[in-house]
Amino acid sequence: MQFELKEIAKTDEKLAMRFATKGMHLDRYAQGLALRLYARHFWYLERNKATQIIAAYHEGRFVGVLLAQMNGETAPKASLMSRTYVRAFGWVLKLVGGEDAYDSANARMLAAYKDSHNPDGELCFLAADPDNPVRGTGSALLAELERREKGKLVYLFTDDACTYQFYDKRGFKRVGEEEIVLGLGKRKMPMTCMLYAKRLG
Repeated sequence: MQFELKEIAKTDEKLAMRFATKGMHLDRYAQGLALRLYARHFWYLERNKATQIIAAYHEGRFVGVLLAQMNGETAPKASLMSRTYVRAFGWVLKLVGGEDAYDSANARMLAAYKDSHNPDGELCFLAADPDNPVRGTGSALLAELERREKGKLVYLFTDDACTYQFYDKRGFKRVGEEEIVLGLGKRKMPMTCMLYAKRLG
């Protein structure tokens, strides 16, 4: 399957948020307006730090995007609006305590991994259009990152509510795992956080 891999068009960023909402199951955190606001926060948070932004287009249609933050590379300057949004929404999340357990688990797993490894970067966002009948978008995006960053050791965070099996099948190794209970207001959600790593190429 042929994909055009290039910089994401600004007009397609809302679609990227929608892909994440479905593909990464962000609806486990919120619904309705709160879900749309959270999806925007998640996209801006990862896009603002990304040094590699690779979008996939098939026959002119936007079908997926990958974001990675690589050491020694400079991220494009983020807009004031997106930085302000991330900061403000971050305060809201702290107030409701929605991400503390998740972020803390990820930080512990990464610290333990870095005791014996020196990763070159993070794969921080990978989402494809879940309604697109064309298969292979995620694989094409990952292959392009491997071409650009061959030999680099990358890691990523995921959990058992996401399609982590995608990484199992593409040579990533699970190098950390931690059980948590995610508090979302009055809701409590058991979850397994995972850390994966791979040397690209």
